[in-house]
Amino acid sequence: MNEELNFDNEESKKPSRHSGGKKRFSMIDAIILIVVAVLVTIVVFSYVGGLDISFSAKKTSITYTIELQGIDPTLAANIAVGAAVIDEKGHSLGTVAAGVEVDSYFEISYDPVSKEVISYEHPTLSNVVLTITAEAIVDDVKGYLVDGQRIAVGAEYFIDLPSFEGKGECVSVIVDNAPKGGNANG
Repeated sequence: MNEELNFDNEESKKPSRHSGGKKRFSMIDAIILIVVAVLVTIVVFSYVGGLDISFSAKKTSITYTIELQGIDPTLAANIAVGAAVIDEKGHSLGTVAAGVEVDSYFEISYDPVSKEVISYEHPTLSNVVLTITAEAIVDDVKGYLVDGQRIAVGAEYFIDLPSFEGKGECVSVIVDNAPKGGNANG
């Protein structure tokens, strides 16, 4: 019964997995890393809404019209065909494709005495209709995107031209040709 405890032997000097020494990478560690990576990816994609992979997007030419109401017709005379159209953020919306149409601008009011709605042509203001052409990306969810801006009937746009700026509503969108297949070269 003469057993001595020797704490200085070689076995006791080797670091064990749990003693703070070097740890080996195990299968459980790999599984945990994969699960965390998948969860992070899911969170990022759900937050961002997916990736916009423009090199695989379909592209097409569109012509759309924006109607601006209550504009001084002398300002519309300064809009030139071929002028670049940009939005308030500086994104390109295309170029002016045709001569600017100037139509009558009607104001509508209610007469409480006669209880009638009255419409009359404004003597100094007009409606201005711009025809714009652009290359658009066809998005299955958002429709037509020009420089990241969705182009759709009913949407309002702040437009800026070299000699004019204003706010108008898109009243038509026409696809000029079939979408060009899925690569950056169109």
